Amino acid sequence: MLERLLLTVALILPAAVFGQTATSVPRPEVKVGDSWTYSRFDKLTNQITGTFVITVQKIEGGEITMESRSAGGQGNPALSVFTSDWHVRKRLGRGFDPAIPEYAFPLEIGKSWEGKYTGPDPRGASLVDYELKGKVVGAESVTVSAGTFDAMKIQLETSWLYKGPFTLGGSLLYGTFVQTIWYAPKAKRFVKMDIERHRRPFLEREILELKELKLN
Repeated sequence: MLERLLLTVALILPAAVFGQTATSVPRPEVKVGDSWTYSRFDKLTNQITGTFVITVQKIEGGEITMESRSAGGQGNPALSVFTSDWHVRKRLGRGFDPAIPEYAFPLEIGKSWEGKYTGPDPRGASLVDYELKGKVVGAESVTVSAGTFDAMKIQLETSWLYKGPFTLGGSLLYGTFVQTIWYAPKAKRFVKMDIERHRRPFLEREILELKELKLN
């Protein structure tokens, strides 16, 4: 009897976190002027390395244009463009073909997806091939500076291969980056993202956390 009760609790717990929205979280409907402020942490040192603000600038022709700028006003703002399904067509000025399937709405626990795309290297001189695999692994309550949110936990793993002329010791440049994303329907965006970038022989780890939220 006790084992049956525990099994029942385990099965309904994810739904209890989200209530009626647990089975299917729809894509967010944002408005011009909505903004999210994030802090960036170096996971190895636990030091804040920057704070930036993302603002919806335009919604037109099935695309959403968002501006990213430093909270302190340093540097120039950069634009990112998303499809209506929140696939990334352009990020910080770099275009991707086809758009990156970072999310696969509606989000459902256990749902998985994948996609291949091509984009320029950071210098913009050569192309990089990417292959992404994503999955909604569960539902969690997560606390960040902006508050406590019910969130869908998503894991993305992306492998990449540089197609340009440069090599590292005569070897091709390739690597992976892994993202754990906590997407909160209430915030209409992720409230936390854990990122690991692997490029032989380097490893970078950082965390993005929502600091402030302004929705119209």
